Amino acid sequence: MTTSAQNGRLALAFSAFLVVGLALLAAIPSGRAASYTMSIVTASSPMPSTTNFSTVRATVACPSGSTLVGGGDELTRAGSPVPNDGAVTLGLDPSDSGGSPVAGGATTPANWTAYSGYSGMAPGLDTVTAYGMCLSGGPAATVIEAATTATASLGPVTSVCPSGTSLVGGGGGYQSFPGSNNTKVYDSFPSDAAGDIPSNNMAGPTAWTFQGNSNDATAETTTAVAFCATDSSVSTVVAASGQTATAVTGGSTLSDTVTCPSGTTLLDGGSIITSNPSGAGTGGQGVHVIGDFPSDGGGSPVTSSAGSWTVIAEDGGQNLTSLGTEALALCATAPGGGGSGGSGGGSTTTATTPTTTTTATPASGGGPTGSLAPAAAQSRTASFHSGKAGSITIGSGSQSVTVGWPKAATGGTSLTIAIASPFVPKSHGVAATTSAVQVVVKNGSKGLTRFRAPLEITFPGAAGNVTPAFTVGGTHWSAIPALPAATLPTGLADGWYRDSLGNLHIFTLHATIFGLLKTGTGLKASAEPLAFGYSVAAKPLVAGRVTVTLTPTRAATFTLALARSGHRVAVWRKKLTAAPRTLSLAVPRTARPGAYRLSLRASAAGKHVAHSASVRILPAV
Repeated sequence: MTTSAQNGRLALAFSAFLVVGLALLAAIPSGRAASYTMSIVTASSPMPSTTNFSTVRATVACPSGSTLVGGGDELTRAGSPVPNDGAVTLGLDPSDSGGSPVAGGATTPANWTAYSGYSGMAPGLDTVTAYGMCLSGGPAATVIEAATTATASLGPVTSVCPSGTSLVGGGGGYQSFPGSNNTKVYDSFPSDAAGDIPSNNMAGPTAWTFQGNSNDATAETTTAVAFCATDSSVSTVVAASGQTATAVTGGSTLSDTVTCPSGTTLLDGGSIITSNPSGAGTGGQGVHVIGDFPSDGGGSPVTSSAGSWTVIAEDGGQNLTSLGTEALALCATAPGGGGSGGSGGGSTTTATTPTTTTTATPASGGGPTGSLAPAAAQSRTASFHSGKAGSITIGSGSQSVTVGWPKAATGGTSLTIAIASPFVPKSHGVAATTSAVQVVVKNGSKGLTRFRAPLEITFPGAAGNVTPAFTVGGTHWSAIPALPAATLPTGLADGWYRDSLGNLHIFTLHATIFGLLKTGTGLKASAEPLAFGYSVAAKPLVAGRVTVTLTPTRAATFTLALARSGHRVAVWRKKLTAAPRTLSLAVPRTARPGAYRLSLRASAAGKHVAHSASVRILPAV
């Protein structure tokens, strides 16, 4: 039980906030391949039609023993970029061998299809080439997450990987033209859950965002697709590079190439139209992407392996005041150790009692460079062991912090916790706390920026006037959402709750700096980017109903759709605040017993986030 004296000491200790710095330095365990190997498969299809709004597809298949993680495409005529003749990329999707896109929830597809067509002139002289990215020595299992706009709109729409998985690629778009609307690809890129454009060197994107372009802003329903590795964790970073041109004449092209950092492997890439040219639809109605593919450093497509990604944008018909394009590469840090590759992410460990040691200084790593200084106090290290939960505490009473881990593998083999002080936010220039805690998770010597299972950080008897929040560099803080129960729901990277004794618990799946911001210190946390956690009751609580609990980070409009074999049987729309909410959804009497797919989509301020879950409708008793 926490005493009033302890609460007083706690208030003093949290005179501004308490920070936990998470620097997760982990290596892929022994038994994994020394590096990832990426092979590229290609297939080309001629575009022979001389009819407007005709479509063509090119499909590739990854070889046995490799895993499809994404891909790209290119439109050419006699080996060169197509002239301004109406040829556009419609979409890029995982598919079956016949080129039909696979639905959300599909696991480990082997085929990739590029969809193209003639939206205007149709000379019938061009070729579409699909590029499939096939990874070996890494994850052997993926799940496809697909998010679709609720109405016929161009997006943007964002597909978010489930908690505990890793984004390894993506795509989206359309398979055909809607009537006489010249719809085409505009943006397709790795992002955070809110669909924000990544900065150069952004670590661990969790989602894929897609946006279309058309002469009609309500031309077609738009889909974003994310490849999410499910059997092993992948540490990634985004490399970005951009080009801008002014006084762009119709038919001009603008290209850009970005290269992955040394020591990383290109997994996939994307494109963004960065300027805002005038015209109908999304920007200039004629702007479209005619190249989005793996390349060498000079921008030439390659068909073996690649370390760079190239984007080619074209201004279709009208003159523009400006045109900008950005190439993005999703790059993976290669695993360490020797041996052959394969599925799974765990190392061989013994089921002995966790060992604990004490040293005088904390392990390296942690928050922003130079922000956490070693304290004179102790640090403590504990070992993870297969199938065993545990925790480690530093400090005592209300001045303590405990970090715990579950039985499920986090991806590490040891955890170090150390008091480090002071922490000085760059935006304030004064010490904001007298206590800070640095947590380091290791798996050998290399790093993991995201967990497969959440850590739990406990602040005993935390004051009531604090806001749990996280920051990357100490300057801008984002509030962490409150949870409806003592578990982190699928879809959220972090969340917090209080227990009956007043202890504050933060669950987290990502590496960053966590703090409890006290009211009145001048430090404020902005709302977290749009995301939501979800859980679906395993068994119906009421006959003929599906029970869903949603935890949005922001107020949003939710669209929930129940479908079987691609056919919708029910749609519900709800406006929810940024608070946990349980919905009891009545299923139509016409719905036959069996397996269904429940799509969940949140929209707020032009952003869209979507997830999906399996639901089983039981027969009436």
